Amino acid sequence: MNTFLNVLGIAALIALFLLPTLAGLARERRIDRELREAERERGDAPPETAEGGGAR
Repeated sequence: MNTFLNVLGIAALIALFLLPTLAGLARERRIDRELREAERERGDAPPETAEGGGAR
């Protein structure tokens, strides 16, 4: 029983340390996906630059 509690305690500590990391990775992946979708929606229109003759 003592060994089981030791293993359970170690697993809980590992989970405690990994949870913020995994949450951050999930957030980064969500942001990357949103940026890719926005880029696709924007289409192939060239970016407006001062040299491109855009509105000044």
